[in-house]
Amino acid sequence: MHTLGFIYQLSMGLPGATIVVHCMYSRSKMTKGMILSAGLGTRMRHLTQNCPKPLIKIAGTTLIEHNIAMMKKAGITDIVINLGYLGHMIKDALQDGSDLGVRIQYTHEKVDTLFGSGGGVKNALHLLGDQPFFLASSDIWSTMCLRAFIESANRPRHTTMLLVENPVYHPKGDVFIDKSGLVHAPSKANNATFSGMGMFCPSYFSEVNKTTFGLSEVIQKSSSENSCTGQFVDGLYENVGTPELVENLTQKIEASLA
Repeated sequence: MHTLGFIYQLSMGLPGATIVVHCMYSRSKMTKGMILSAGLGTRMRHLTQNCPKPLIKIAGTTLIEHNIAMMKKAGITDIVINLGYLGHMIKDALQDGSDLGVRIQYTHEKVDTLFGSGGGVKNALHLLGDQPFFLASSDIWSTMCLRAFIESANRPRHTTMLLVENPVYHPKGDVFIDKSGLVHAPSKANNATFSGMGMFCPSYFSEVNKTTFGLSEVIQKSSSENSCTGQFVDGLYENVGTPELVENLTQKIEASLA
């Protein structure tokens, strides 16, 4: 657990006389997490006809349980999940999170009026609070150790995106990241794709005067203030968006365990 300390020196009115007060808090303990889980999973329809995408299993573990375990390992035990398509199945499976060693709270969205990735977060701000939080999409699978990332990226009024190189299925990418790590608005020179994970500041979401919107609006606003940076994902990463990727990733993990 990473602990930050602040030292305040209070003058007593006498030369060299001060009271030194140490104020300590744990950054990782303060950090909350959110997992976006309301989507319809249309690209995987024959797998998601009767099962929400977050409950699809990879080598015996559901996508959402893997993401919860990833957050817990990083010190995040207070997690918000937004529910939409077949959301009751997710809640039935996870309950309050106690069996997984975390505390889970839920928000609910109607399937015919989903709020989008940005709007889903805005709808959950009353649970997330006013401090930076870690956000992940439920359909990603990563082995990255997040603790160091979260501790370094936990800054107010700032966005830190976890990025990957532009994949074959998304060659035009999402953003341009320069050599200093600063993320710029989308352009023809995009050299990185958003992984679906990052640290975000609630203030960017509360300022959007919409109910339904995507994360791109928050990223663009942060970028316009030169307050959006990026890091590339370490370790295994997959955006599990098709049945073929489910099968390929399952085979890859099972082979690594053999």
